[in-house]
Amino acid sequence: MHDDLLAQLAAHRRTLAQQREQRAKFGAGHVPPQIDHTIAEACAAIAQIKAQLRAAGVDVDDAPGDNQAPAGGGTDLAARAVARLAELPEEEVPAPAPLPAPHRMPLRHNPSFVGRAHELTTIAAALKAGRATAITTGIGGAGKTQLAAEFVHRYGQFFLGGVFWISFADPAGIATEIAACGGAGALELYTDAAGLTLAEQVARVRQAWAAPLPRLLVFDNCDDVPGFTAEQLLSEYLPHGGGCRVLVTSRRGQWHRSPALLQYRLDTLPRDESIALLRGYRPDLGAADAAALAELLGDLPLALSLAGSYLEYYADEAFGAPGEYISTLQRQLLGHRSLQGAGAGPSLTSHEQNVRATFQLSYDRLDRADPTDTLAIAALARAACFAPGEAFPRALLLATLGAASDDEASADALHRLVALGLLEPAADASLRIHQLVSAFARATVADAAAQPAAEAALTDEANSRVDAGYPARLLPILAHARQAQARADARADAHAAALANALARAEVALMNYAAARPYLERALAIREQALGPAHPTTATSLNNLASLLHDQGDFAAARPLYERALAIHDQALGPAHPTTATSLNNLASLLHDQGDFAAARPYLERALAIHDQVLGPAHPTTAQSLNNLAELFRDQGDFATARPLYDRVLAITEQALGPAHPDTAQSLNNLAALLYAQGDFAAARPYLERALAIHEQALGPAHPDTATSLNNLALLLQAQGDFAAARPYLERALAIREQALGPAHPDTATSLNNLALLLKNQGDFNAARPLYERALAIHDQALGPAHPTTATSLNNLAGLLYAQGDFNAARPLYERALAIHEQALGPGHPTTAAIRANLAALNAQASPGGDHRPPTTDH
Repeated sequence: MHDDLLAQLAAHRRTLAQQREQRAKFGAGHVPPQIDHTIAEACAAIAQIKAQLRAAGVDVDDAPGDNQAPAGGGTDLAARAVARLAELPEEEVPAPAPLPAPHRMPLRHNPSFVGRAHELTTIAAALKAGRATAITTGIGGAGKTQLAAEFVHRYGQFFLGGVFWISFADPAGIATEIAACGGAGALELYTDAAGLTLAEQVARVRQAWAAPLPRLLVFDNCDDVPGFTAEQLLSEYLPHGGGCRVLVTSRRGQWHRSPALLQYRLDTLPRDESIALLRGYRPDLGAADAAALAELLGDLPLALSLAGSYLEYYADEAFGAPGEYISTLQRQLLGHRSLQGAGAGPSLTSHEQNVRATFQLSYDRLDRADPTDTLAIAALARAACFAPGEAFPRALLLATLGAASDDEASADALHRLVALGLLEPAADASLRIHQLVSAFARATVADAAAQPAAEAALTDEANSRVDAGYPARLLPILAHARQAQARADARADAHAAALANALARAEVALMNYAAARPYLERALAIREQALGPAHPTTATSLNNLASLLHDQGDFAAARPLYERALAIHDQALGPAHPTTATSLNNLASLLHDQGDFAAARPYLERALAIHDQVLGPAHPTTAQSLNNLAELFRDQGDFATARPLYDRVLAITEQALGPAHPDTAQSLNNLAALLYAQGDFAAARPYLERALAIHEQALGPAHPDTATSLNNLALLLQAQGDFAAARPYLERALAIREQALGPAHPDTATSLNNLALLLKNQGDFNAARPLYERALAIHDQALGPAHPTTATSLNNLAGLLYAQGDFNAARPLYERALAIHEQALGPGHPTTAAIRANLAALNAQASPGGDHRPPTTDH
């Protein structure tokens, strides 16, 4: 055991040294937050392991650096976090306090919450003592989520590593919920610009959760759902090791026993707490009336809150008198029970009858002759179309009413629902509807326009947020869009297809390609059936699905979809329409990637002619068409034809967007790439240096696009033989990509390949090999074993092994790379031919008297 701890100590010290080395590569004020955060976690782990070893009588030294940390991070945060958790009270409930940064908490503190002191202190003691998980179970309406929220707002202050609320209500959305914990305003492990896939984001968050820094996680509504049990969901996402404590809410009553697990069944409120809850709404409520009402409602918190909200809102009305409310409620309950006895409708449990009765009384007070109440009823019906229990933007609900955020009448209607307890306020001007209230509203409120209105608003909002270019902004609406799409799907109409397409665009923006594809396929199937196979909107679906397949490297499947979309646009919109030009560019891009330059060229020329004619010769979209054609000429080796096109692209972007715009930097990079291909390194260098300066100024020194500029400049210096100057640029690019994109991102693999190539060219094969191997592992995992980029990594590693004389190890890598390229790009593609030549050279070299050296195709 001691040896294991000593090995862990050494590993954390290596991590600490690596992170400090990376930190030094960033200028003052530009260090990515994750670096200091990782330093903090490593220091916390070192302190914890050393304490364990010393407690066991092992003499362990304080190594230089164990206690050296940047101001505000490292040891300082680790020590403060451990000390703060030790201060968590076990016998008294602390007052609510602001949550530490970082945190993700969608529910604000409920000022009406009362009681539950025993439950709160029991959970607190278990989590403080090291029990990793506490589960509160109970019937719907018992207040499980409210208890968890109260725990967060009272005890979250003692978890300096952060508090993170994750909804498990929608299994398809759990990964997205976890990913949100790593974004802006939370752990800040990555930015929208990083381009990480959803899986990569989740991996980075879970890696952070595995660190020893104390954190509080809440898994809300972890229930049995079709295809998954609650225990399976918890087992899949529960952190293993590390400093996280987890609080779970669930309706599931039975869980496998474990010493690390506290199971606490949340019952109805004690009578005195029920009375206190009611008096929080109506302080004048007499003891007898309060006790009678609590008895009628079975001491169920949700029913009591609905009743209290009603009594408070209608305090000045005769029907709002406690005695009158109790009498009406008794009649309502008797009516429900008589219907149940008559066999009408599904059987309801007593607590469901209590909630339904209180809901019915509040709902019946909404007067359809009153304009505000009419809007309130419509808003309630639309809120019930969203995912129950999940916060949704207030503006989104207003949009379902066709109202703007400053519409006073609609705002009054929402206030009416909140005052009656039918909607609950959440954080950041959001609202939520309880699962039981949602179910009863859908069963009770007759409004055929509600679901279509909710679907239309979600479709528009998802598309708008995708177009804005900030994927994280999609997270608050994603669960609602998924639920609405599931309900709409059976109709298979144009609205259902539009929602599926919008949801797919959202998933793509979040780099969740696996989730996007079935939505795109469903949207296409619906549109083909509902609109016809030759409709422009059908072509849009064809193009969207083809684009996804193209990005995933499945060129063979993408091509017929692009071709069919182009034929439809040509026929329906005309040969000179900008949308037709887009289809031309898309198909040409695929042909270009396949190496079929001759087939791609006429499509690109035609697209350019359309943009030139319709948008004008100085439009940025025209510049993009010029750039696409220039790239084709460059890759064909026709540099003389490509050069004036690149010059024109740069002139347009400088004039239209400005000399310091990131798109201008891209134009500079492209022109430099042409000069590089011509071997004119001296002419290319100032363009690359200017592009780097723009990216650093406009996007920041730690942005992935800055890393691309650093990489390009380094490759130029390396081509000039200046390895010493190139290496720090490559190392900085790698550091940026590892921090911004993650250690398993394809762009990180590109940096690994480039640095490995430099080391290989310097003759340091032993240092290069693990970088090539790591790049190959990333491509294999992220892109798949049959992707052309994976084949390039195979070729690169094979080339190194060949240079080392290890022919037997190199040969199967070349063979696998050749098979991938022949399948994906065809036997005549230039890269396929290069790899075939490499393999032939190896076989010749391995034969007696052979003396051939293979070309390299490092990227």
